[in-house]
Amino acid sequence: MSLARALAHRVVRMPLRTERREVTFDQKLIDALRSGGSTLSAAGIPVTVEGSLRLAAVLGAVMLIADSLASVPLSLYEKLPNGGRRVREDHPLHRVLHDL
Repeated sequence: MSLARALAHRVVRMPLRTERREVTFDQKLIDALRSGGSTLSAAGIPVTVEGSLRLAAVLGAVMLIADSLASVPLSLYEKLPNGGRRVREDHPLHRVLHDL
């Protein structure tokens, strides 16, 4: 379920539609999750999220990506019959997503 659908459900109590999908995982991902998110580097040193964020370059890259994504405006659109779209400023979620 997307974040927008979950928010819409909470704000306006829209009925949720769910579909079942088969999910497969890479064994490396499963091993990383089981070890608390730590993986071994090529040198055999455990690498964790917390350890990575102590490096200025990694922290700077994460902050740059997060700040860039946070600056993107979020709007709800309605599909028009002619194939176009328009912003739904009257929708209850517009204020939640747009005026954060």
